[in-house]
Amino acid sequence: MGLSNTELENAVLGALLLEKNAFDEVAMILTADTFEDKFNKVVFTTIAALKKENKPADMLLVAERLKTILPPEEGATYKVANLTSHVASAAHLVAHAYELKALQAKREIVSTAQSILKKAEEGAESDELMDLLKSKVETLEDNSIVNGPVRLVDAVKQVLEDLKKPESPGLTTGFPTLDLHFGGLRAGRVYVCAGRPGSGKTSVALFAAWENVKQGKKVLFFTAEQDAPDLAKKLLAAEMNQGHGQLDAGKKPTAQDWQNIDEAVAKLEFAAGELKIKDWPKNIQEVAATIRNEKRKNGLDLAVIDYLQLIPGMKKSTFREAEVSEVSRAIKQIAMTAKIPIIALAQLNRQGIGEPQLHHLRESGSIEQDADVVMFVHRPALDEDSKGASLDYGKIFIRKNRRGRTGEIEFYNKDMSRFSEQPILEQPLDRPF
Repeated sequence: MGLSNTELENAVLGALLLEKNAFDEVAMILTADTFEDKFNKVVFTTIAALKKENKPADMLLVAERLKTILPPEEGATYKVANLTSHVASAAHLVAHAYELKALQAKREIVSTAQSILKKAEEGAESDELMDLLKSKVETLEDNSIVNGPVRLVDAVKQVLEDLKKPESPGLTTGFPTLDLHFGGLRAGRVYVCAGRPGSGKTSVALFAAWENVKQGKKVLFFTAEQDAPDLAKKLLAAEMNQGHGQLDAGKKPTAQDWQNIDEAVAKLEFAAGELKIKDWPKNIQEVAATIRNEKRKNGLDLAVIDYLQLIPGMKKSTFREAEVSEVSRAIKQIAMTAKIPIIALAQLNRQGIGEPQLHHLRESGSIEQDADVVMFVHRPALDEDSKGASLDYGKIFIRKNRRGRTGEIEFYNKDMSRFSEQPILEQPLDRPF
């Protein structure tokens, strides 16, 4: 890629021209100097000027403004139109903006090195060169800061303003007693839900997601282990009060079965809120971009990531723990910038029996550190030395709670379907599929 990327610059400008609110997302990241191409510098400056004048920075207005700046032979109208021809949306705009910012930093570092080298060749003393280096480094650091520090008095004012607002309960986990421990799922916070393979952590998270959808919330579920139809099957079975495995049994449904299926489908289709599923995200950057895009265009109340250790980072590392730590930190940053709660599932080590502890987290790295809450789904029946325990019984242990108490709750379910804090009465089926 070198020190510049004209195609990436074109894509960013094209997105700014296509989406009327896109500029606000990158206004604190980009400047005209972020663009290496001279024409692109002028285009960005023009877009910024129009936004400052509270005018739409669309393709037509930008082209008209450029006609008054550039000579006719520049072909401004054609060039502006070409910027939008290869851009479908602004889905990855912020990520691309940061890439351009990184390239700008590289150019400035190279320029600084060349300037110091030239001074040295001209006979400058070492003290002068050191002073020049220090001043250049300070300038580079200042330019790299997107959001500056906040004064304590301003932070206190924000706290007081928040306290005056009407009480806003957090989103539900689906378990009332669990909600009491941390006041529900709160915006900007990460809730790690971990468990050993087969413990049902995906089913628990899907249950929580669906409980919020039924209350009118918009939820985005990322799955790196199963596809969208798999999760849909789990929800369909839950609404039918059946285990999802029964929909995989390979037997043709009867007329009565189809009636039950139709009733369950109606519940899913006419829910008060909306659940969207993004399967097989290629990396954490795609997760971040999808959340930002969904939040901006359709609104978003909650995101679930299944599961943390399966999401690739942007920087490949020979040490898996380093990559997982990068993903963990990114998830916390996404939650804070998008102002939504995120449930991030995590895998525990296979070995070990008994109640899970924090040190059982696989490739834990910064997972525990970054999370606001760490809880574990545990089914005693999965322990090698368990005797007579039922798979329909389990516990959720809260091992870390940054703003409250730890503890545990008991839960019950039937065939990984509906969950409850109370024992679920047997409901005989007409026939298994």
